[in-house]
Amino acid sequence: MNWDEMTCWEKEQYASEHCTPAPSQSVLPQQQRKVLDCIKGHLATNGYPPSIADIQEHIGASSTAGVRKHIAVLEKKGFVERRGGSGLHRNLYPVRSAEGGPRA
Repeated sequence: MNWDEMTCWEKEQYASEHCTPAPSQSVLPQQQRKVLDCIKGHLATNGYPPSIADIQEHIGASSTAGVRKHIAVLEKKGFVERRGGSGLHRNLYPVRSAEGGPRA
């Protein structure tokens, strides 16, 4: 059966089984949201992404290890990506808006 032949209920059922919704910032824990906000704010204000130390200071983390873990989770969830450089020194850029859709 193709898409045009499906009823509304069948389309909804198919979508719920086969489609992954875009991530939503509202589902992020508070610290991850703070990290994402820090990256977006720093980029908007300064024209370049923050360092790990900048993020650590912004969220009040006691070590950079925690910041790196939050960043890794945000990358996995599709909220940020690393570009340029090598290893952990690559720059962080947000790839999803606060609503979970692609950045404009």
